[in-house]
Amino acid sequence: MRYRSGTVRYCQIDLQNKNVENYELMIVDIETDEVIQRLAKDLVSSGFYLLGDHIKNYCKKGVTVAENISCHALNGSRFSRNLNCLVRI
Repeated sequence: MRYRSGTVRYCQIDLQNKNVENYELMIVDIETDEVIQRLAKDLVSSGFYLLGDHIKNYCKKGVTVAENISCHALNGSRFSRNLNCLVRI
C-alpha cells in the first residue's frame, strides 16, 4: 500500500477568481505542492482537519483514505486505563 504525505492548506478552487470565497482547505503534497484531495465541508467544520495538519493519504480497497497523523485519538480502553492510573495517584 503506497501512501502520499501532505499538509492541510488553503488553496484556490478557481485560479481566475481572486475572491475570498474561492479558497478551501485542501490536502497538498509536501514534495510537489500538488493538490491531492479537497476536504469535505462537514469534516472541516467538525474540526477534525485543521490548518497545518500532516495527513497520510492512501487508497484502500478502492476508497481514498485520509489519515490525520498530527492528532492521534486514543481507544476507549486505553483512555480509561490511563485515567484510572492518574486517579489512583
